[in-house]
Amino acid sequence: MKTPKRFIGILVSFVFAFALAACNVTITPSVPANITPLPLFTPTSPTVQPAIVESATPTLDPIYFRDDFESVFQPGWTWVNEVPGQWSLAEVPGALQISTGKGSVNKETITNLLLRPAPAGDFQIETRFTFIPDSNFQFAGLIVYEAYSDFIQAGHAYCRGGTCVRDGIYMDYYRNGVVTLPNFAQPYGISDIVILRLIRKGTL
Repeated sequence: MKTPKRFIGILVSFVFAFALAACNVTITPSVPANITPLPLFTPTSPTVQPAIVESATPTLDPIYFRDDFESVFQPGWTWVNEVPGQWSLAEVPGALQISTGKGSVNKETITNLLLRPAPAGDFQIETRFTFIPDSNFQFAGLIVYEAYSDFIQAGHAYCRGGTCVRDGIYMDYYRNGVVTLPNFAQPYGISDIVILRLIRKGTL
């Protein structure tokens, strides 16, 4: 079976608010001696601009997709090397739970890799997940996947040696099966919860 080209899940929302306001001002003019006074100026209340609030609901792209993992998958997902007994939509309601196992994407030994087609052009992917890595090469996150040899993986991982920071956030770019530095490692270790966003702009 031919592996799908690229895959993602997307979630995004924006809220903007702007406000303009002014206050009343009273001016009392004085008249110098021996000078014919001009008519008194009576100030008027300045115009107060109403608050302008943009809609809290963003305009959704026609290819917008979201899956809250409520008991069943939304259409479009495909498993690669699925092991049915190692994932569940019922164990944690409203979440997909996947048990970690041995294997890596670039060696074609990864299991339970869940993919869906990526949109054409620029796109953004967001997810929230819970994971505590404590051993070398443990990883959970998002993968922008083209093939076993060409992909980007970003997420919470554990890595020792070289440019690694042990428990941290990493973004690895694999080209022709080999990781390309830098890996943009940042120490994390502050929480088991990660909210992750990947943005694709232009061409790779």
